[in-house]
Amino acid sequence: MTPTPDPLGLAAGPGCWLTGCATTPAVQWRRRHAIGADDIEAVFACPAHALTLDGAAHIHQPQCTVDPTRLPACGCTPEPLPAPVQVTAGPTPAATTAPGWATPPPTT
Repeated sequence: MTPTPDPLGLAAGPGCWLTGCATTPAVQWRRRHAIGADDIEAVFACPAHALTLDGAAHIHQPQCTVDPTRLPACGCTPEPLPAPVQVTAGPTPAATTAPGWATPPPTT
């Protein structure tokens, strides 16, 4: 098999956001893109340069550059998380069978 050229280095995957860190990323968080407010970009980090799990759950501001001296926090005020969705159980639907089929009696 002939290897396929990879001029952009995409086969290696994303790297840690901190320039010069060659450690494989273990976490990602999202931040708004500086150009388009509706665009979101992923930021990858190795375990040593990662935010907290709670911090990574939020979408961060475009100017959030994550100051290494502030880790595991960042330097911005992330967007609030969406409100939790309330799920309520409805009535149990009645069991139906196809015409001509019978439901076996329950075993005791």
